[in-house]
Amino acid sequence: MKIIKTENWKTTKWSGGTTSEIFIYPENALFKKGNYEVRISIATVEHEYSEFTPLPGVERTLMVLEGSQKLTHRGPHTSELKQFNQDTFHGNWDTSSEGISINFNVIYQDDQFVRVQSIPLIKGMKGTLDFSDTFVFVYLKEGILRIGEHEINAGMSAVIKETIQIEAIKDVILIEVVF
Repeated sequence: MKIIKTENWKTTKWSGGTTSEIFIYPENALFKKGNYEVRISIATVEHEYSEFTPLPGVERTLMVLEGSQKLTHRGPHTSELKQFNQDTFHGNWDTSSEGISINFNVIYQDDQFVRVQSIPLIKGMKGTLDFSDTFVFVYLKEGILRIGEHEINAGMSAVIKETIQIEAIKDVILIEVVF
């Protein structure tokens, strides 16, 4: 298991705000080179209107963490997203957004299976989870969660590929990415 703290994020500016890369797989991959299988980031959208950069060959799942956002994919569909709503779309679609928000973004190669979901846990909930056959990325939006011997707080993340014990120390909202 790997714990990722906010001070390890790679934050850059883009035309609509900032984006912070939290995780990229494989770890030596570079987003600009496109040699990754999965990239996970959080973007702050500071302008009411922005255009998405086309990213051919990938799928994108965007989940609103705060605020609201309207995604317009010229042709296929439009999505009105509020907190924890998500939209999945092809990276090469002509996409624009309206609204101020903070978004959780997962970009992955077309041939990957990826599931993104928000999961609330109530203080005291605990259990054993077996992730030995898959990768699971967990971003803690709110609360405190014990994963094995580690305690993670809001804003922290973990990458898991093993059987673990979890316990919600406080009420938790986590974002889970399975790939």
